[in-house]
Parts: sequence; C-alpha cells; structure tokens
Amino acid sequence: KIIAEKKASDMAVLKDKIAAEKNSEKEREKENVALEKERIAYKAEMDAKRREADEKIMKEKRGFEIEALKEKKELKLEAERQERARIQEEIDDAYAPLSDDEFCE
Repeated sequence: KIIAEKKASDMAVLKDKIAAEKNSEKEREKENVALEKERIAYKAEMDAKRREADEKIMKEKRGFEIEALKEKKELKLEAERQERARIQEEIDDAYAPLSDDEFCE
C-alpha cells in the first residue's frame, strides 16, 4: 500500500512537473512571439525613417538639379543677349558712318 501511495505521489509530482514545463514553454513561446512582433515593428519604423531620409535627400538633390538647370538657362540667355547686342553693335557700326543719302543708295 505504501509503495502504491509512493508511486501515486511520484506520478502526481511528475504530472505537476510536466504541467509546469508546458506552462513554462507556453510562456517562452508568448515571449518569443512578443519579441518577434516588437522586432518587426522596430524594423518597420526604421524602414520608414530610412525612406523618409531618402526622400528628403532626393528632394534636396532635385532642388539642386533644378537650380543648376535654371542657372544654366540664365547663363545661356545672357550669352544670347550679349551675342545679339554684339551683332547689333556691329550693324550699328557698319551703318553709322553713312549719311542719310548714302544709306538710301
């Protein structure tokens, strides 16, 4: 009878240990799931910040490119104005010495 009680007691202790291990395993699993969710959220946040920084850099780069194009266009227009002024000056110089009578001939 004592042996049967001892076996029953040992079985109860063993069942409790198994249950405790299962509960511990479930808790670790819950912690792992929570950590994985936290990792995913952190990664998503970092990806969003990286994209935001990349967009800011691209906007600045586009701004610089636009400014460079505007400057290039202004320089081209100024060169064209100077060329037209030079040509007009040559024309004026070529016809300046002529009197009105010479000009009409």
